[in-house]
Amino acid sequence: MTQAKVIMNSAAISSDTLRTSITGMTCGACAVRLEKALLRAPGVESASVNFATEQADVTFNSASTNAVGIAETVAKAGFGVHETNFSFDVGGMTCSACAMRVEKVLKKVPGVLDAAVNFALERAEVRAVAGTITPHLLENTVSKAGYSTHFRADNVDEEEAYREQDA
Repeated sequence: MTQAKVIMNSAAISSDTLRTSITGMTCGACAVRLEKALLRAPGVESASVNFATEQADVTFNSASTNAVGIAETVAKAGFGVHETNFSFDVGGMTCSACAMRVEKVLKKVPGVLDAAVNFALERAEVRAVAGTITPHLLENTVSKAGYSTHFRADNVDEEEAYREQDA
């Protein structure tokens, strides 16, 4: 299976393309049904779903929707997208408001489906559309908010294993 990739286009009208693996399709009719659902979604300009490769290519207006919106449309149609979970330590937080700030900036990262930060454990958990984000992107996002991060080796290994599986 191919991991999701967001390809940015610098045209005047901001369009992005998302390529993601789809789960739950059992026949060619499933691919047709999902493609029609994606084409009806707000902001979607084009969609192509391939049953054989279990992947979808979706071009969308980034002012109207994003990778999370596409994933929600896929879920409403009865299918799923591959997800990746990241878990990492966050340093420099002094109160629960800091944790809320980190959580807020993480949720704004394109491709992030959900984020939760625990102040007491100094820990962040992020769920994202697979392949749309990397540990490095999350690290930079948290760093720009004024906090430090520490990823454990299992996060990197998990992402590498997913990439190797799709190669």
